Amino acid sequence: MFSLNLYGPLTGNAFIESDNLAEIAKNWSRTSLAIGGFDEGSFTVENLARSTLTEYFDRWLGYRLVEESYGKLSWEGIIWQLDLVLDGINFRRTFDVEWWANKVKAVYSYPTVEDTQQGNFAYRAFPFAHNFQDDGQDFSDWDTNPAAPPAVYRISVINDDDTTANGFLGLAFTITNANDSIYVYTDVSLTVAGWNGTVAGKTPVSYIVSNVLLSGVRQDTGWTTNNDCVEQYGRQEYVISLPGTKPAAATALRDRYLNEYAWPSSRMVGSDIVIGKRKKTRDVLEVTVKGYWHTLNWRHRETSGAGTTSELITSLTGDSEFVTVGRIETNSDDSFVDCDPNIQGLGDLVEMLIDQGDISGNIWQGGVYENRGMIYKQAPSKETHILTDGMLYDLGSSLVIPTLLKPGFYLRNTNAPAGQLPPGSYNFWDDPQVSYIDEVKFSAPDKLSLKLADTKTSVSLMLSQIIGKL
Repeated sequence: MFSLNLYGPLTGNAFIESDNLAEIAKNWSRTSLAIGGFDEGSFTVENLARSTLTEYFDRWLGYRLVEESYGKLSWEGIIWQLDLVLDGINFRRTFDVEWWANKVKAVYSYPTVEDTQQGNFAYRAFPFAHNFQDDGQDFSDWDTNPAAPPAVYRISVINDDDTTANGFLGLAFTITNANDSIYVYTDVSLTVAGWNGTVAGKTPVSYIVSNVLLSGVRQDTGWTTNNDCVEQYGRQEYVISLPGTKPAAATALRDRYLNEYAWPSSRMVGSDIVIGKRKKTRDVLEVTVKGYWHTLNWRHRETSGAGTTSELITSLTGDSEFVTVGRIETNSDDSFVDCDPNIQGLGDLVEMLIDQGDISGNIWQGGVYENRGMIYKQAPSKETHILTDGMLYDLGSSLVIPTLLKPGFYLRNTNAPAGQLPPGSYNFWDDPQVSYIDEVKFSAPDKLSLKLADTKTSVSLMLSQIIGKL
């Protein structure tokens, strides 16, 4: 009824396994979504030699899995995660972005506080000009020559009566210790000496120095990449978002993350390891497969942009590495992708564009299907499938083949309680017998589940009848 075939990494067309994996893939099931297309699948492999399971664990990550039914490609995806359980200990290799990324950057806010008080400090006014002294501080890192404004740093002082004084820092100089004093100006251009706030007779008790130009502004370390891993698995980008920090700290964290997670290495996960006698367990390899839609978020867009909805979806899909532009129907609504200040994954942006539909209130759907192609189209405007006595038919009264059914259709259940439409309504989807199906799940050997849209729980129609009656 169906076969599972394994091919070379990601986009590879070289056949890998000589046998149909369906013979060893236990509990194979997979889902497809109206927004997303081929979504996620899983199966287990057991009752094989430990050496064989270990070989699969070491080799299969990133391989392309293809389900074929009745001579057609009915589902495809990437081996996304492998969990090898040996002696009760779980070893994992995964493409999960929290576990693996080979191109990394950090974005962060420049801190609002450069430094605070160090030692004894005091205002110094006329005849010493307007300056501030702290015998434990070295102000030379923060000074600005008035001949080359604007000032880079600002000082905010709190007095013992809770009043404040503010000024912009000019040149540092020495009174007692090296560069323990600095000239203060009321303006960022450093033309008027003095303070913004009365300081006569006031005693400063604390102060904060902040960067005038960068304080609170989002910063970017730039990308760093492990090119060897990119060549083997494709490019997975990861953005670390940090609160206020300094450039050196953000860069160090970025580099440490890449060093630790550049390769999808095997890691032990799960519960505590029990030392000593343990109950003997069976070796098993748990395989998670994901559709190519999930690779869209491996890459990001950093600039905002405008265009029609279909133009933007085409452009975003074209920026991906593994998804191709399949059939993109025209949606001429004006749309916008906002990537400032936070850069966005391509998949998140495409999902947002699909989900917004159009200005006429029509539902649109889209996802990655056969041959990694992005399909974007308006949802059907009438029911296309009929459920009668637990049997699923198309409008031509033919039984539906479970493996070939795709989501994104209206279903009429003839056995549902009949009822009248709401007063004044002529919409067929207000009919209590009609529901929109946004998720389809096939579970081997013959179970089909249809998930109703807008349900918070997994409300499904279980159709195990179909295969045996074809």
